[in-house]
Amino acid sequence: MGTHGHWRMSVDEQHGFEDASAAQQRFLSLFLRSEREVFRYVAALVPNVTEAEDIVQQTAIALWQKFDAYDPAQPFTPWACRFALNKARQWIERRQRWQALLERGLAEELALRRQALAPEFERRLKHLETCLEKLPSEQRSLIQGYYYE
Repeated sequence: MGTHGHWRMSVDEQHGFEDASAAQQRFLSLFLRSEREVFRYVAALVPNVTEAEDIVQQTAIALWQKFDAYDPAQPFTPWACRFALNKARQWIERRQRWQALLERGLAEELALRRQALAPEFERRLKHLETCLEKLPSEQRSLIQGYYYE
């Protein structure tokens, strides 16, 4: 506390902020220089551009989280590419699991369940319409505007 009841930062706390800010600047400088290379690396593994961009973003987050483990004596791009490889692998595995589920009839299963639930959905929709008709027109148009338009 300061003399007038104001909270003051200790020298250590100020120094901590400066360190964090300096680390962030260093990270951004390194990452931005290597981003195109990392993207090319990911795009070779994941040909869809949008998905490759997502993986590069996930890679950037992971790199920042582990930046204190980065050895500045080593080149940054190969280090970043190792993270990108892990993120791309995770993406490919998730996609393969999803593909396997589809091949094992997941899509058909979902369609059958939806069909089975259709009468229940219809019943609920009719009930909802009945409720809406009971509302004054101003309130009804407000709800219709919000949920249907």
